[in-house]
Amino acid sequence: MTPVRHQRAVENRLREAVRQDRARIQISHISRFGLLEMSRQRLSPSLGESSHHVCPRCSGTGTVRDNESLSLSILRLIEEEALKENTKEVHAIVRYRSPPIC
Repeated sequence: MTPVRHQRAVENRLREAVRQDRARIQISHISRFGLLEMSRQRLSPSLGESSHHVCPRCSGTGTVRDNESLSLSILRLIEEEALKENTKEVHAIVRYRSPPIC
């Protein structure tokens, strides 16, 4: 992709493709190394923010997984054990309320 006009064509095509996105997007020119830098505004909270809560014991220096995230994690572990060869039963002992961890 040496010719500059081909590089500009790629940049313009990318700009057209992201035009419908609600987020603010900044696209730079293709560098001499063939790299294009792009930054995008975050519109929703990160996975960590949406699946963790502030720890009630330490008042915010730590976080605790919410029930849905913890439940899915436990189900994945059970499924992983059940799919192993020669597994006949899987036993899981889960507390109803988790103790404060920090």
